[in-house]
Amino acid sequence: MMVECDPSAPSSDPLQQRQALLHLLRQQPRGSAQQHNQQVKALIETLEGSRPADLATPGALQQLEGVWELRWSSSRQPYLAAGPWLENLQLLAPSQGRGMNLLRLSGPLGAVAGTVFALLRRSDLRLQALLLPESGQVSRAADP
Repeated sequence: MMVECDPSAPSSDPLQQRQALLHLLRQQPRGSAQQHNQQVKALIETLEGSRPADLATPGALQQLEGVWELRWSSSRQPYLAAGPWLENLQLLAPSQGRGMNLLRLSGPLGAVAGTVFALLRRSDLRLQALLLPESGQVSRAADP
């Protein structure tokens, strides 16, 4: 069941806060959540406070294994940018202590320009853990 909520309306319910955050992150075009930077940050901080991500829990890191699409970033680094002009996929393999970003320009120039690789720090896994669904099922990249 998909719960629709107004992302600008404050709520003390973690489920509604999570849905508001996902609503902002799923906006099109890619990177639109950057326009709501303060709201995204506030929701992340609130959710982290109410449901801390414990990556030491058995099975937690395995849930992060896979390919994730970067939809928002607080980083100023160009390889962690989220925008309509850049496809940014994060390949996470925490079981091996590895991760990388795959970057490609969107549109016709993307095929010409190629793909750029950038290493991820282990601390970048925190947000992905926060957005895991209640069911424990992992939402993968390009989740509509």
